[in-house]
Amino acid sequence: MKKINIFLFLCVCFSHIIFSFFSQHKSISLNENRVLADIPEIKADYVDYFDAWKSYINDQFFLREKLLFSYSYMSYFLFNKSISQNCLIGRDGWFFLGDDSSRKYFMNTDSFSSSELLEWKNHLERKKVLASKFDIPYVFIISPNKETVYPEFYPEHIKKINKSSLLDQLHAFMSNSSYNLFNFTDILANQKIPTYFKTDHHWNEYGAYIAASYAIKTFNSFKPLYKLHSYNFKNKIMPGGDLINGLKLNKYISENYFYYPVINTNVSCQEEIIEIPGIIRTKNHQTIERVCDNESDKTLIIFQDSFGLYFKSFFDKNFKKVIYIWDYPSISTMNLIIELFSPSAIIEQRVERHLKSFPPTDVSGL
Repeated sequence: MKKINIFLFLCVCFSHIIFSFFSQHKSISLNENRVLADIPEIKADYVDYFDAWKSYINDQFFLREKLLFSYSYMSYFLFNKSISQNCLIGRDGWFFLGDDSSRKYFMNTDSFSSSELLEWKNHLERKKVLASKFDIPYVFIISPNKETVYPEFYPEHIKKINKSSLLDQLHAFMSNSSYNLFNFTDILANQKIPTYFKTDHHWNEYGAYIAASYAIKTFNSFKPLYKLHSYNFKNKIMPGGDLINGLKLNKYISENYFYYPVINTNVSCQEEIIEIPGIIRTKNHQTIERVCDNESDKTLIIFQDSFGLYFKSFFDKNFKKVIYIWDYPSISTMNLIIELFSPSAIIEQRVERHLKSFPPTDVSGL
């Protein structure tokens, strides 16, 4: 009987391998957002060769997508578990980034050195001085991590080791600076409606609206064509966001998307990708120029990461031209952009978890 069971098990395994080999091969996995392994070429290094075959069989396994979906579905809905290392299941239907660096950041395991804090202070003050030479308002916006704004929904078993985060340390140090660094954490957390997606690690349009409102107020000489309080926010149900992608459950976990902004205006904008000398672009990190048919004659520069993508609904209507540059600029890069575009205002946005990634050190003396 034991031999029969072993024989049947081997038949199932080899049949799957045979079906996998003759079934249509996939080059990418839309659920996992990655390239799948292809049939390996013969290599002199047999260890690498057999590792390549192992990756190929794992990626092209017959009914792989359906099996992974079934496993993920049961793991989440039966046991409240995540099959993705990048997705952390929180409380009350909230999801968070689950990689090690994000967990350690929440636990406050890292800290700034005195020299790093001084570098940040000097960097922001120099940018303020540079912009002031051209009478340009400059605003630096730190987008708090989702778990910083909503720690009450983070998994209860993950505890903070230290009380002070990198963001707390930077704000405390900048309190004696000539540059006023605004802390968005409390204002984002104390809104009546959520300012972040439940199923995505970004802030939503309402969270971006809060930051955009602050930026507009700091542009002292600027009178907006359309006041931000004229925006209305509608309810819209959408599939789950980027944190659900790894779980393959986008169709089963939706996002109650209350905050899609709508404004009553006939202004339309044309968008195109542009190249700027010295700024390296990738497929997903393009420099975008949006030109709008409004009455403004002003240009806004926004240096941003993925959080800055949610600004589009608010600034496009108030500037003739808005240029979105996916970059954390050095002083010299900012000076170059001022020379090229003569902007009326500059916004630099950076997510909290990238505070340790310092801009390039400048040697130009600007």
